[in-house]
Formats: sequence, C-alpha cells, structure tokens
Amino acid sequence: MFEKMVAPDNVIAIRLSDTLTVDDVKHYKVLVEEKIAEHERFGMCVDMSGINKIGVDALTEDAKVEFELLTHVTKFRRCAIVTDRSWIKTLANTFGHLIPLLEMKSFEGGECAAAIAWAADGPAREEAKTAPVASAMPEDVIAKSA
Repeated sequence: MFEKMVAPDNVIAIRLSDTLTVDDVKHYKVLVEEKIAEHERFGMCVDMSGINKIGVDALTEDAKVEFELLTHVTKFRRCAIVTDRSWIKTLANTFGHLIPLLEMKSFEGGECAAAIAWAADGPAREEAKTAPVASAMPEDVIAKSA
C-alpha cells in the first residue's frame, strides 16, 4: 500500500506498507515526475518499515522506473529510507555509494519526522549510516506473482 505523508514542499515523503504493488510503483513515479517539474532539487523520504512483501512484478516495475529516473539524478538532493530491515538499509547504503550525486541515509522505524527533516535539509554531504552487507534478499519478502 502507498501513502503520501505530510512533508515540506521540497520533499516527497511516502509510506509503503503491506505488499508493494505495480500500482504503488506507478503512483510513486507520478509524484517524482511532478516534483521534477516543480523543483530544481528536492529530497525524498520513503518509510518502508511497514512493508511485508514485494511482488515480483512490482520489483521489476520499480527497477524499470528507477532506471528511467536516473536521467534526473541531479534533481535528487537527499533520500532518507526508514526501515528496521537490515537488507533494505544495505541496499540504500549501497546505492548511496554507487550514485555519488545522491546522498542517502537510513533511519530506524519510527524516525519518520527526523528522516523527513534530514531530506528537506540543505545539500551538505553527511556520512550515511552503514549496515552489514547482506548476501541476498530474504525469500519471505518477495511474493510470487499471481
């Protein structure tokens, strides 16, 4: 499920819960495209602390959307990920190192307000939290497509 959270105008803040679907990914893409049109640079906060499953079709659609959005990477200032799952933190921190123009930081579940504030803050580079590298995504998180 996809829910837009209250945030400053220069931040996209969303909460994902239950199962991530293709429709959720498409809704996310529309929000990002709107922000790209409205702002020279903006931040993002994604609360993934309530997500239980990611459909294979949604994972595929998300990869496609993220690849398409790479052409706009200079528009993204900061991306905060809220989660208690170590494998999601690992992915966020890995992408933060692979895409030096985008500053990423993981926050613990329940730290949404701090994550949104950090995403809205200025462009100063700050060390992201590091997490141990996970060997693979847990099977129980990927739901088989129907």
